[in-house]
Amino acid sequence: LQERFSYQVTKGYFFGGTGFMKQSGLGAIVALLFVGFVVAGIVSVSLRPHPKFEKTTTLAPSKGLRQEHLLGSNIYLSNSAEYQAACLQIYSWAKVKLTDKHEKYLKGPKDQKPPAIIMDLDETVYDNTAFQTLLYERQSEFTDALWEEYETKMIDRVRLVPGSKELIDYAEARGITVFFISNRKATSAGANTKTLNHLGINTENIKQRFLGMEAEKTDKTERRDRVKEKYEVLMYFGD
Repeated sequence: LQERFSYQVTKGYFFGGTGFMKQSGLGAIVALLFVGFVVAGIVSVSLRPHPKFEKTTTLAPSKGLRQEHLLGSNIYLSNSAEYQAACLQIYSWAKVKLTDKHEKYLKGPKDQKPPAIIMDLDETVYDNTAFQTLLYERQSEFTDALWEEYETKMIDRVRLVPGSKELIDYAEARGITVFFISNRKATSAGANTKTLNHLGINTENIKQRFLGMEAEKTDKTERRDRVKEKYEVLMYFGD
């Protein structure tokens, strides 16, 4: 029926003046009615309660999120051209806005603070789908120990968010300092420097430009203010 229907549509009979029904005759009518009954039956069956649960009044408590439920979304994020295009579009537009802001900055007073931008790292520069894959491989939820293992021993798995490096390179080419304010721990600065090097991102003076989390203080306001004391921050990325 599918081949017959496709043929009729291709030839223009379905919408043409002769009409699909006239060309196909009674057989097509019967076949279409049959398909309709099958679809209706599937919907009817799918809406019935499963026999296993018909007499069940309570369900077993959840044992937590199983990582296989996230596998599809992680594969999408890792391989989707749509996701890559969205990131490239955002960062491309960001370059336009940064150019505009920097041009206005250059027309300002000569004694103003040097220009800078502030970027988050995870899911702004770093694509951490590899960590989600690790959770799936271990069939585990997030733990600090697993994250530390990923952060320090699996540097080669980290990828770039599409467009992020191009923006960083563009900003630095214009003389704009790039700061990274992240809630990766300040004590992990060494591993973070290796990650940046692995991704081909400039690490010159990175000890001054990477401001990680200290004493479990996740709020970034104080760290941003430290940068603003010495730099004119043109844009923020992430968070």
